[in-house]
Amino acid sequence: MASDDFEVVAFKILSYLYRCMKGGKKVDIAALRQFVGCNEAYFGVVARSLQSKGYVEGFVFDGFSGVVIDSPSLAVMSAPAITMDGAMYVGENSRMRKAADFAGRAFDVALSAAVQAAAPRI
Repeated sequence: MASDDFEVVAFKILSYLYRCMKGGKKVDIAALRQFVGCNEAYFGVVARSLQSKGYVEGFVFDGFSGVVIDSPSLAVMSAPAITMDGAMYVGENSRMRKAADFAGRAFDVALSAAVQAAAPRI
């Protein structure tokens, strides 16, 4: 498994959203993109797939390019978040467990740092 495999990118997005929710932190799309470590188009494809399956909600996509729109004016209307189905998927899906094993301890440390840097929810 590689760090940019679809399942690993999905795991990173879901993990970040879950930790932000639990920690009362605002999701920062730019920081999430950087944390995930893939290009904008790929990030958009994975986020759209997760949203279409009901694992996340609140992402807004550019209709032409498919990238995730990150606009402060949209923040009130759209707050990306993990759903209950998404949280269960991370915990129960065997591919997600493999992605978690692949990511390892270093990922957990980086995830904690990324979430700590996020602003509190208002």
